Amino acid sequence: MAAHTAADYAAMLRKLLPRGVIWTASPESNLARLLAAFGAELARLEGDAQRLLRELDPQQTLEALEDWEEELGLPDECSPEGAGVAARREAVVKKLQRGGLMNEAYYGELAHAQGYENAVVSCVREFRAGVSRMGDRLNDILFHHVFFVSVPSGGRIRAFRMGESVMGERLRAWGDNSLECILNRQKPAHSKVFVTYQGVEDAEN
Repeated sequence: MAAHTAADYAAMLRKLLPRGVIWTASPESNLARLLAAFGAELARLEGDAQRLLRELDPQQTLEALEDWEEELGLPDECSPEGAGVAARREAVVKKLQRGGLMNEAYYGELAHAQGYENAVVSCVREFRAGVSRMGDRLNDILFHHVFFVSVPSGGRIRAFRMGESVMGERLRAWGDNSLECILNRQKPAHSKVFVTYQGVEDAEN
């Protein structure tokens, strides 16, 4: 629904005037000017109400973005520096949507939210007599709370380049610090999360 203008509200107010000669609001009369002023204020209030409805949606918020961030503890140690408004909105939405289940599906959702649609999450089960079968690995109970998140390395492999890199940098580096930060922040204290990057071996050969 389109917002009403100041002229729209002035016309509505004119229709509410009592009948009579003195209530005739000719365009140049003081009464017409007063109705126009009232109409402008009513149009401004309607605009404020529409903006308020927009600010209630974190996907559209602008004026209340800092309020959303303060409520959710953002930016945090996992937030990229110098993020724009769109990235900040996305971070707010992701944190609101974040659940709290500690299983493979939950870690997969966290990786998907960071753009890794093909992430594969797995865990290692400890060997149990009567449950495990011949040929299963003899993992002990320490692996019960270990999760492995495998994601494509994509363009995140960074090689040492003459003229660009400096002394002390690694010859080859890869990884997504933001993803690893989020996974480790969300995990329970007793669990471990290891991130592996697909394609790193091929890039090294």
